[in-house]
Amino acid sequence: MTGHTDSQTSSPISALAVQIVSAAMQPDCSLPYVAGLIQSDPAFTVRVLSLVNSPLLLRRSKVTDIRRACAVLGVRGIRNLALNIAVTDMAPDTPEGRQLLACCLRRAVAIAQLAHAVHYPDESEVFTTGLLLELGLLSHARTDLSRAAALAASPALHRPTQERAEGWMAHPEKGARLAREYGMPQATALAIECHHQLEPPEDKLARLSWAAERLAAVFEGGPTHKLRAQAIEAGVHLALDEQIIEELLNSIPIKVEECARDFERTLRPQANLEDLIKDAAEELFQLNVQYEGAVRRLERLLEEKEVLATELRRANQVLKTMALSDALTKLPNKRALDETITREFERSRKRGLPLAVAMIDVDHFKAFNDTHGHQAGDLVLSSVAAALKDHLRKSDFPARFGGEEFCVIMPNTEAKEAARLAEEMREAIEAKVVDYHGEPLRVTASLGVTCDSRLAAENPEELIENADRALYAAKNAGRNRVEMAKS
Repeated sequence: MTGHTDSQTSSPISALAVQIVSAAMQPDCSLPYVAGLIQSDPAFTVRVLSLVNSPLLLRRSKVTDIRRACAVLGVRGIRNLALNIAVTDMAPDTPEGRQLLACCLRRAVAIAQLAHAVHYPDESEVFTTGLLLELGLLSHARTDLSRAAALAASPALHRPTQERAEGWMAHPEKGARLAREYGMPQATALAIECHHQLEPPEDKLARLSWAAERLAAVFEGGPTHKLRAQAIEAGVHLALDEQIIEELLNSIPIKVEECARDFERTLRPQANLEDLIKDAAEELFQLNVQYEGAVRRLERLLEEKEVLATELRRANQVLKTMALSDALTKLPNKRALDETITREFERSRKRGLPLAVAMIDVDHFKAFNDTHGHQAGDLVLSSVAAALKDHLRKSDFPARFGGEEFCVIMPNTEAKEAARLAEEMREAIEAKVVDYHGEPLRVTASLGVTCDSRLAAENPEELIENADRALYAAKNAGRNRVEMAKS
């Protein structure tokens, strides 16, 4: 652990950090000897004292003398501090290196927070373990910094698959192997090895690391709502409730920036949870793009390997689900709607069956966002989606059309039946009461319905347009009503 890339030599501070780590692992290592090594470099001495007095160690009184610091922390504590410095120095002070450093600090902060919440006996040890979770990725950076940084910018929970697709050893396996080579404690190596596995490990430190990975993943791309739910579920395995996990998630970006300053590094401002939720749609698009690339690489490189063929099938299924689903409402999205209405339109033509379509618009939706915030708006949309799913027939197909608009396809449905079903939808939506921090929010919607019973429409788009015109008529007539398109 002495450099950033193969073409770069390690800094003197990094070299001294590694020397201290090596010395501290010797059974006959003494505190005076370690203190002497630290004091041999004034710059390193300043960094150690800065970290000793940082919020990471929760010290009550300031330590100003390196020998006192060694006495307080002990050999293992000094080893951890030196190891922290060595690991962070592996990420160069470049945009790509800062991307890698942020990933490392995110996990270190997350595991330290979790350890504090569950009263784990050695929080300084878990912080070091958190930094080491991405040791394998830092090792990749030594040979190809750009590719490693690109992996660090991809969704966290699927990086091992992408690494294997790139022809690299997955970083949990690589990091665990390096930890054992460096003589790290077996519990640390096990935590690194297990932090990406599907189920939580039995070992306490490994389980903390597993949960920390899921908290960090919320900030590293992908469907934010789903990742937040996975983080909350991980907290359940540590006997931590949803409120505690939410508080930890809200604090992680701030503490990552603070930790970077403690290591004398500067990161770009870290996105908070609220901003990530607002950007969830764009993140989902980017995740789809990354998945498509990963799947293509897996097909090309791992075609004959049975173990990775299983992961490929899983990745394809996840991609298909993400590509056709709306992350917030869990309804099919516009892409799925387009595919379904085209299929049902052709089916209706071949069999001579009627086809009805309803367009639904949440009334005064902008007022929910402006008055209560986007979180209230999200709850309203989820409420409407739930009302539709609860009150539709199995043959009907509800989807989120975009924004506050929804669409329902009703195969083999005449106009009178379509009007009745639309009125039931309207009543179901009106009956829903959204509880927003104890304040009940009433929701209504306007509906426009069209029925192509005489097979007069030339294409599916015409059905949508007819239903949309009826929807605008409903809104102009006072909202919270159903209007049928004129035949």
